[in-house]
Amino acid sequence: MEQWPPLPSKKVTPKLVVALEVSNQ
Repeated sequence: MEQWPPLPSKKVTPKLVVALEVSNQ
């Protein structure tokens, strides 16, 4: 599973996921 933006840590917070989804729209 690829992460964007690539983060130093492999943790992706739900808040970050929501932010990315909103940015895509």
